[in-house]
Amino acid sequence: MLRLMILCLFTTQLSAQPEEFIRGDVNEDGNVNTIDLIILVKHLTGGEPLNLDAADLDGDGDLDFVDALYLHNYLQGHGPEPSHPFPGCGLPKPPVYWDLT
Repeated sequence: MLRLMILCLFTTQLSAQPEEFIRGDVNEDGNVNTIDLIILVKHLTGGEPLNLDAADLDGDGDLDFVDALYLHNYLQGHGPEPSHPFPGCGLPKPPVYWDLT
């Protein structure tokens, strides 16, 4: 697992668009923990910039307090894991668009 995190961090720094990331690893240190939750809440209340893809915990394309609640519940053991890519490093899945015409 440590080798995967190191590879992810190395790849993230060297790759062109789109960049690989770990969903939930908001501060990009290779770990998903309470520090990421604090940074996410600070961002949502007008503070620190962050990796928007990693912060979108439910992968719905919106960054809001639902993502902070999702991360909180996961860290407390009361919720599901973050959406892909997690727990390893990867690219986000492309969005699904519905043709309603």
